[in-house]
Amino acid sequence: MFKNPFPSFPSDIPSVDVVKEWTRPDVLSYLRSNKVKLDLDDDDINIIEKNKISGSNFLLLTEDNLLTPPCNFPLGPAKRIAELVNKIKSEEQEREKKRKEEEKFVITKPKKRRWEVNGAIQPSIVHAVYFVDPIEESYPLLEKIQKGQFVALHGPRASGKSTRVYQIREQLKNDFICIYTSFEHVNFTKEIDFWKTFSMSLQCDVPELLGSPENPIIKSAQDFCNIFHRTKWTSFNKNCVILFVDEFDKLYEATDEVRSSCLETFRGIKNMKQDFSIHSIVTIGPFSILRISMKKSTTSPFNVQEPFRNPNFTIKQVQFLYKQFADEFKLTIDQEVIDDIYIQTNGHAGLVCLCGRAIDRKLLAVLENGTHLSFEIWERFSAFLLGNEILEYSTFIRMKDALMKNDTDTRRTVNLIRSDFLVNNDPIYVADNKKDLALFLTAEGVLVSGEDAGTFKISSPFVHWLVFQRIIPQVFPTSPKVEVPYYSSTGTLDILKTLKQVICVFDQEAIKSCNSFKLARVLVNNANNRKVPRESVYDAELYRIMSNWLGGFVVTGQWHLKYQSSGHVNNKYIDIIISQLDHPTIAFELLATATKKELKEYYEQALLYDKKLSADEKWIIHFTCEENATSEPCWPTNSKLQKGLRVIHIWHDLDFIKVNMIACWWNSNSNTRHVTDVEEFVVRYIIIFL
Repeated sequence: MFKNPFPSFPSDIPSVDVVKEWTRPDVLSYLRSNKVKLDLDDDDINIIEKNKISGSNFLLLTEDNLLTPPCNFPLGPAKRIAELVNKIKSEEQEREKKRKEEEKFVITKPKKRRWEVNGAIQPSIVHAVYFVDPIEESYPLLEKIQKGQFVALHGPRASGKSTRVYQIREQLKNDFICIYTSFEHVNFTKEIDFWKTFSMSLQCDVPELLGSPENPIIKSAQDFCNIFHRTKWTSFNKNCVILFVDEFDKLYEATDEVRSSCLETFRGIKNMKQDFSIHSIVTIGPFSILRISMKKSTTSPFNVQEPFRNPNFTIKQVQFLYKQFADEFKLTIDQEVIDDIYIQTNGHAGLVCLCGRAIDRKLLAVLENGTHLSFEIWERFSAFLLGNEILEYSTFIRMKDALMKNDTDTRRTVNLIRSDFLVNNDPIYVADNKKDLALFLTAEGVLVSGEDAGTFKISSPFVHWLVFQRIIPQVFPTSPKVEVPYYSSTGTLDILKTLKQVICVFDQEAIKSCNSFKLARVLVNNANNRKVPRESVYDAELYRIMSNWLGGFVVTGQWHLKYQSSGHVNNKYIDIIISQLDHPTIAFELLATATKKELKEYYEQALLYDKKLSADEKWIIHFTCEENATSEPCWPTNSKLQKGLRVIHIWHDLDFIKVNMIACWWNSNSNTRHVTDVEEFVVRYIIIFL
């Protein structure tokens, strides 16, 4: 029988105060009722009876006085009784320590809870953080575990997987022995090192069952099977073990020998469960854990056909969190703020809490009267300052570091994001020859799997922001080889010349790519329904090049606005904002091959949200492949131009070689509409090296 360091201890260890009150019959009664667990026989108990040991005397017993006269115990029983006494005393010390900590907590407990953005929320700190109990969404996972399935729990990093496991463990602890471990610090170089360090990780969680991690009890796959053989756990009331293994994707770093040893062992236990104490194994990690397999076999021991995807927060859960926060600080938070946080984070637990922490640290001090967080304040903060909080977030730091490596595979990976995902919001099917790249991006939290097999999409707008604004421009640092053009009279940016220089170095392959297109509802090359680029394609290239070229300016993408029209609240995303201290703020709104009706509607809408946008120059930039777009342009009415609307039509052929550009705005000096001449130019072919 396998013994833990305290194999004989009953589960109900009495307190020191209780034992002190025991009479001699009480001592004998306790020992007799637990003699199997304590591995004592009647002769051992008779020695205690013969020496008339009461409760207070029982607490004074040591191994030495049990071994010597008048007791003369055999060595084994002497050690076990001495250990029991020490255990009773140590339990009392732990109770006293806990009591003092609780008293200390009552005195020092902070008045406000905190936002936990890194690491799992253990049950012991739930009272100190803003918390949503995930157990309701965990019932399907609980059911799988209770049925004895081997389950892969997957989700993006910092999405609450480990927090969910801690709560599930609490639910299961009365019926199962739950052991939580992680591959985070496990050695994967050699098989013996793997099993030893895995053993240490297991023993760290349950040293009372498996012993101190200083002395690893597992050094091979056979040892693991022996330790968890059902015959070694018959002394426990709960003879079913549930093993939770976090950071399971670390197994990708293992040698084939180590990976096979681990997976073969788990599969063997699954196939012969009647011989083992392990009821279920739950592995935890990103989506890529569903693809871990051995060199010899492609079959996983886990139910990859029905894995459990860790759910993000629902909008109700986000509202619940922010209500806790608002109530504690006596705040009023506009519902639009909470809605926007949910949209931008896609309900990702870590990011939802990151926004809360940013509000707590950066916004509360500047609120009017300190009690109202309006959507207008949140808009400006999220557009210009929230990015710094995101960049300091450990999950994003790791993501950025992974995508900024200077090697061919990483550049191929980033190019896949750029060509397929940044310009599409819908799930995209990834071909088999690029599946490994998509899995890597999923493991890093950039992508999430779509509902259809083989499809993926960007995990959230915040992740899109990080890649769009902080990764792509650095990995593909194209910029014009000329000076940035300014008006000599005012020292401000010459937008027309700036756009011409930027468009001349657009990546033609990106523009021509069929990965993001729409069907034109106007004539293109004398035909209807031609495939033409979406707005997002032009947006990505404009931002990439301008952020690299316009040194000293802050170039911001995707500024979220809300405006009201006909009694309805509408969402609007301004594509690019260019700002600099002591320089007019410039806003670009992009369209792609729009019809005249769509253009007129845009001109109307622009005036509705214009007041919400604190920009000095507002430009509508219409990229189009429509014939006659620059020879017969559609302009706003004079009244709209007088209100500051500026429009540029940029026509190009489908190969993105020939470009025509024409612009219109109101000339306040002459009080007339000004239309430029059509300017024709050719795009230079730029090779993007991978």
